[in-house]
Amino acid sequence: MKWLLVGASIGACVLFGLLGLTAGINLNPQSTTRYVPNWGSVGDWVSGVGALAAVAASLWLAQRSEKQQAKREQEQIEIDQSSSDFFASVRVISHGHYPATVKNVFLSLPGGGDFPLPAVLADGSNQRDLQRFPTVLGFREEIHLGWSVTNAQGLLQRIQLLDARSLEDLKIEVWTTVGSYERSLNPEIIDFLVGVAKAAGLQLIRTD
Repeated sequence: MKWLLVGASIGACVLFGLLGLTAGINLNPQSTTRYVPNWGSVGDWVSGVGALAAVAASLWLAQRSEKQQAKREQEQIEIDQSSSDFFASVRVISHGHYPATVKNVFLSLPGGGDFPLPAVLADGSNQRDLQRFPTVLGFREEIHLGWSVTNAQGLLQRIQLLDARSLEDLKIEVWTTVGSYERSLNPEIIDFLVGVAKAAGLQLIRTD
């Protein structure tokens, strides 16, 4: 739209300049050579303005269509976190109209380490993945990872290995073939982890 405004401004300047020139010549016939530019008929002006407006509208619609198409083709990944006293879950949801290929989902400590959340089984055995990666998500399809108070042992042990000073520093990262998305760990999930760790006698963060 900016280039349309620039073009309209230039056109207006030229038009008013010619109008001013014509008026100046006709209002001062003694000091100037009388010359009146051929402005054409009203019909010519209407036709020309209409054609220019049609071209401008076509270009604007084409640009708008390209932007809308580019937006539809973009990935739209949502990281949803929820928790209660007994259960915590992470959902990765694709809201894009085109498939998104998720390479993996990580719990990370910025400047520190990370580990793939799907590698931590709900039963804490760490022997196989909850879900195979990479995985392709269609429109509104999702990856769901969850842990309860009775089977979060593996998750807690991996968090211990990150050696974080605060659980608030942890982030959930989703890696796709296009880019990466991250969210800070939800306070409700932090409360869940702290409660389960306390019941199990585990220390999740550094205290020194």
